[in-house]
Amino acid sequence: MPHGLSTAKYTESSVWTQGDFEVITSDSVRYLIPSYHLFGASKLFRDAQTFESPPSWPFKYSVTLPDAEIETSAIFDLFLDLIVNIPLQGLLSPTKALTFPDWLCINNLIKFLHKWEVSQPYCKVLRHNINQELANSDTALQYFTIGAIANDADICRAVLQHHSDNKLAAFNPYRFQYFMWKACPAPYLGALTRAWSEAQSNQSYNFISRFNLHLTDNTFSEAQLRHRVSSSNRGFMGE
Repeated sequence: MPHGLSTAKYTESSVWTQGDFEVITSDSVRYLIPSYHLFGASKLFRDAQTFESPPSWPFKYSVTLPDAEIETSAIFDLFLDLIVNIPLQGLLSPTKALTFPDWLCINNLIKFLHKWEVSQPYCKVLRHNINQELANSDTALQYFTIGAIANDADICRAVLQHHSDNKLAAFNPYRFQYFMWKACPAPYLGALTRAWSEAQSNQSYNFISRFNLHLTDNTFSEAQLRHRVSSSNRGFMGE
């Protein structure tokens, strides 16, 4: 949203101190960023050109980010690192086991990228190091969850393909860490657990096709759901 004149106190970013676009995060950190970085990454930031600051304001563009969950300075720092230094350094590295706080950051970063309609950098960060990491059982669940959070079924299928020979041992739900239950969207979580359960009693099991089937089962659109409910109600009323 446009940022009006205010006497609110804020902390200056230690890195972003020069630029014509002022951004103040929800935790009151101010960034001065060259507008071309933001315009190049986000459709909504480009739309900021339609509400330039008044002539008396010292910066050409000024925006306040209000969301206390996903528009904090921690998430905005990751976003800026992403759009300027692709691939994102230090968050998805081949040797790093992500902790639950890391997953919260990834989750909130993905939400931020969706909200601000950031497309190309978004795809790049999701696929950073994935080709090298898919076969590593220690990171399989992490990359599956990244794909699920991003609603990128191709990433999830690629991970499952690399682990199909051992009947998805890396995806045993009895061994899920808390972050998996917390962060993974329900349609992907449901499809994975059903596929894993079925695989335990079926020697000739096609993981990918069953996962695809269960994912489709679990992702009804609201229109489909309303249609089914409406049809059920009409049938009930006609009895």
